[in-house]
Amino acid sequence: MPISYVPPDVPWEEWPSTNTPVTAEWLTQVDEALTAVAAGEALPTGVVDVRAYGAVGDGSTDDTTAIQAAIDDTPEGGVVWFGSGTFLISNTLVLRPRRAYVGAGGRSMLTTILAAPDLAGKPMLAAEGWVNNAGSADLPIAVKGLHLDGAGVTGCHGLVVYNFWSHVEDVMVGHLDGDDTWGILATDMGSDGQTVTNNSHSENTFVRVRFYDFTNGAGGFRAESNNGISNQDGHLTDSFFGNIPGYGIQITRAAGWTIENNHLYAIGYDAINLGNCYATKVIGNYVEDFGGQDASNPGPPTFGYYNGIALTTVLDTRASIVANNTVSSLQPDEPEGNRFTCYYARAGAGQEKANIVFVGNSAVFARNDYPGGNSGPAVKRTVGVMLGEPGDTGRMLHVRWTGNQFDQANLSWFQETSIVDFNTVHVIQDAPLDPDTFRLPEAYLPRRFGEISAGSGSGTVSLDFATVGNLINYTATGNVTFNAPSNPVDRAVIRFAVLASGGDRDVTFANAYLLSTGLSSRTFTVPSGQVLIAAVEYVELVSAWVLTAATISAA
Repeated sequence: MPISYVPPDVPWEEWPSTNTPVTAEWLTQVDEALTAVAAGEALPTGVVDVRAYGAVGDGSTDDTTAIQAAIDDTPEGGVVWFGSGTFLISNTLVLRPRRAYVGAGGRSMLTTILAAPDLAGKPMLAAEGWVNNAGSADLPIAVKGLHLDGAGVTGCHGLVVYNFWSHVEDVMVGHLDGDDTWGILATDMGSDGQTVTNNSHSENTFVRVRFYDFTNGAGGFRAESNNGISNQDGHLTDSFFGNIPGYGIQITRAAGWTIENNHLYAIGYDAINLGNCYATKVIGNYVEDFGGQDASNPGPPTFGYYNGIALTTVLDTRASIVANNTVSSLQPDEPEGNRFTCYYARAGAGQEKANIVFVGNSAVFARNDYPGGNSGPAVKRTVGVMLGEPGDTGRMLHVRWTGNQFDQANLSWFQETSIVDFNTVHVIQDAPLDPDTFRLPEAYLPRRFGEISAGSGSGTVSLDFATVGNLINYTATGNVTFNAPSNPVDRAVIRFAVLASGGDRDVTFANAYLLSTGLSSRTFTVPSGQVLIAAVEYVELVSAWVLTAATISAA
């Protein structure tokens, strides 16, 4: 006996109203309808079978006209039912809103929609509003149990979403080809490339989607916002991205998004690239490999910089959370100069307190040489965590750092103090910060911490903090005076070890140094063969280097 299917009687309303038929109850009815069909029962009212309109599903007959006719005749609140088979299409299927588009299974490929060559430069499935360049977002749709096979047709997107409150689940997208081609594209710009909507396309969910075997720069998932308010507050969870030569996930306005429990591997550019992060949650993702394009084919916009998880612009106030992710890079050194960064975050321009909670993450590089090693004429930097960019002004990133683990042998340059403050980055940790677990690349520190600069002689010694290490070994063959280092950075520390060679030597720190409590002189007489150990720190509040400690010990 056929089951009863009742289309939702709740009126469809624009956001921000919470009235919408896309409810758990309605989706349950859709599932019940599928179960009934599998059991051989008649289709319930409101479910339209594309075969009733002439679709064959044999993989060679053009089913475009039949499927579109079925879509157009499906009532609001109804279901377009594909059943199993391979449906060849030669033109974009226009998805009308307030309907569900359901196949027998996407992950097991029971229902396949196959692109014909005529789809070059066109999407396989697209929202009606996008096709018609509507001035506002479409009402919701549900897409479930479909396998979208691009068949290597150049420029053929999988699914274009121009809706809000929509739900995509158990969908596979494969064999897409070409730059700026996406498995799923959520957009607020119409098909003409000019029309931009005036409202939100937000609160869409994408669950258990698999993107696989793309070629020539095609990317996995992209949500873009051209009007500044669209495609926020979404969910992308429990999905797989494999062999994607472009970006795995790219969301230009990631405020309110949850990116959780996704597995990404063999990604060409950034695995996860998020802009305008505000209360964004990036949790439990596994990035197995990224940056496969490497510097030999950098591609826009990274130009040889590749990131596992990148929060490219972090906004003030509500913190974004990066938690329990694992990121690794399998790339070997290449002769071109580039940078691989497992985790990247940068405050947006003008943001004075951009906040991140960074907890329980790990990173590993599968490399055989030392960090930042040479292979050819340039240095390739491999970085565990990078916060900010050199020359940043008018922006500040605050990071709450707890329980992260990084491989000491394979990460570049570290900051050993518990609080990093170079006018652009603050790191605040709940427990002492192990210098082996937090590292920054050479180019983003004045000099490498732990690097020793050596010298010998007498007379006046001038130092440039931009070119010397923070550990200075000096052999004094006569009396010596150290001038205050030029190009200082706030809270930078230099440690001196000065050996008196060939007799007693006077070691003087010039008058530009301030003295800390307990020190009364800038000159120290060091007996022959003994060592003066001293430390100085630059304090921007007083615009001076401060001599903080000095002691003489036997060599």
